[in-house]
Amino acid sequence: MWFGTNSGAVRYNGREMTVFNHEQGLPDNSVRDIKQDSSDCMYFATTSGITKFSGDTTVAVLWEGIAFQSIYIDSKDKRWFLGDEGIYLEKPDGSKVYINDQHAVLPGIIYNITE
Repeated sequence: MWFGTNSGAVRYNGREMTVFNHEQGLPDNSVRDIKQDSSDCMYFATTSGITKFSGDTTVAVLWEGIAFQSIYIDSKDKRWFLGDEGIYLEKPDGSKVYINDQHAVLPGIIYNITE
């Protein structure tokens, strides 16, 4: 079980709580959302980027410096990230897209996403 806190992402294994924060590679300690993809990779939406996390290791930091509110993983395993500046997408092949660049009609603030 995972918890998003102002002190980092906290993993609970039924007995112990382990905190993963800036010291483990998160761009910021404020974790607003957590999702897991089909390959068991964890994604943490922080106030300063998206952290891609596997096991006990930070794999990558995406869009560092941008505040994110939430994450949605769709049925095709595309990862959608709602940030303060719009919608960002990581495709299953690892390519990344800033959706607002392609669709100027989208506002910068998006509250929710679903299929």
